[in-house]
Amino acid sequence: MEKIEHREFLKKNKIDKKLLLSAIQEEIKIFDKMHDLLEKITPCGKGGLLKQLEKLDAEIIKDIYDVYGDEISNNELTEEFKEKHEASKKVKPKTKVHSDEFIIDQLVALGQTENIGRSTFIDLGLRKNLKWNTTIGKYLIKRIRVFKYRYNILILK
Repeated sequence: MEKIEHREFLKKNKIDKKLLLSAIQEEIKIFDKMHDLLEKITPCGKGGLLKQLEKLDAEIIKDIYDVYGDEISNNELTEEFKEKHEASKKVKPKTKVHSDEFIIDQLVALGQTENIGRSTFIDLGLRKNLKWNTTIGKYLIKRIRVFKYRYNILILK
């Protein structure tokens, strides 16, 4: 991925992402976690992940424009917006931790359902301990190796 538009926009306008709505902050966190997976994923899976990252980046930019469209002029935020949100920099927002099922939903949406390492689940923030067969919501996480912690995601009906 050559350029990440939302990061460039935030950097250009000197905006801390903590000033954005929590929903947009969550999208950025998901993007960052998925971007970190680029180094760990197999070459054949990179294409799909890159497409998902590009879509998510476009969604984040669109959300920023939708929410803050009035304050944006010429692809920059107005001084009024910056002054209005300077005070909120000092307030640290509470971060919402994603549920385990939401994390699994994201992996399924990406098509990453086979041969997933335990470290990937941990990096994404999965809290439940994985055993040979672990049920999380509508999914069954099934261990597929004896000496390695590798899992497949199966959808329960």
